[in-house]
Amino acid sequence: MRYTFGSAYPLLANQTSESLDPSKYWWGLTWNALLDFDNFNQEQEQKLYIDFQKAQYSLLHVLSENFGMHDKHIITEYDPVQLVEKLKVKHWDRDLEYFPHKPGWTPTKWMTTWLPFGYKCLHNIAAKYIDTGVTDAITKHDAYVASKTFTPSNITKWVSGVEHAWAGWRNTVTDPEHMATVELVREILSSDNEDWKSWAYSFATQQGDKPYTVADLMEKVVNQDKLLNAGGTKKKATALLAGHGISRSTFKSKNGKKGKQKKRCVTKDCKNIVKVHFHKFCDACFSSRKEKSSADDSSALDDVPAAVRENTHARKIKSLKKKMAQRMP
Repeated sequence: MRYTFGSAYPLLANQTSESLDPSKYWWGLTWNALLDFDNFNQEQEQKLYIDFQKAQYSLLHVLSENFGMHDKHIITEYDPVQLVEKLKVKHWDRDLEYFPHKPGWTPTKWMTTWLPFGYKCLHNIAAKYIDTGVTDAITKHDAYVASKTFTPSNITKWVSGVEHAWAGWRNTVTDPEHMATVELVREILSSDNEDWKSWAYSFATQQGDKPYTVADLMEKVVNQDKLLNAGGTKKKATALLAGHGISRSTFKSKNGKKGKQKKRCVTKDCKNIVKVHFHKFCDACFSSRKEKSSADDSSALDDVPAAVRENTHARKIKSLKKKMAQRMP
């Protein structure tokens, strides 16, 4: 994205990765030294403003084309017309420093005129999709493994895919041992055991971008196995967070009591919480299912011949009398 943006707006390209702060002059953006903005005349400032606006709209257009299907709410949020109105309400006549004192200009007007809405949208979408640390390493490893599938019908595409995936995977890990350890964690995540999968995910998340060795991982795996099988009985759903003794499913609150785990009704599209943890349905869905079941049973009973129903009823009465007779002294 930066390479494409820089080819069209080279003096603005570095701004795409800068932090944005509405309380700072120019939203905290820096300008290329070649622009010498503080000494601009009105004509030069207007030309830069036009380029800046073109850059923001170009970014928003590209993001809308590529992410509009899945992230339409983010694209809409950074539409400049709507964003300006939101900022006016939030920052109108706010006492902000470092804004130029020009006749007719308020801090809010200055801030919304030079509004980096394209940069803001880019940062928001990037924050949603970016992976960090071990999670990123596992993602890159999966991409590399997938790219290795040989396609003789299109060698050029295959070579390009492998080179791209390998570069990402190689640059994510710090050394061969870190690479091997990430592969081992990935194997645990691919297993059929939910306890171990939960443990591996918690371990990878807590480990972050810190490198780790095969020996370290093996030690934690052995300790976790002992915890899971403590006392000779298998503990269910107790994958501890990175082997540090904090259970994901049996955490404790500040007063030392176990926190209640909220469980949702299994009925599709129902978001109600069940009253008791071993119930599958909320009260409303359970009642609805019971009424439907009763109605279905009644309908089915109507289709049974009267003689058959009478015989069945007689057999039940006879059986009941027999049981009662056996219990009498």
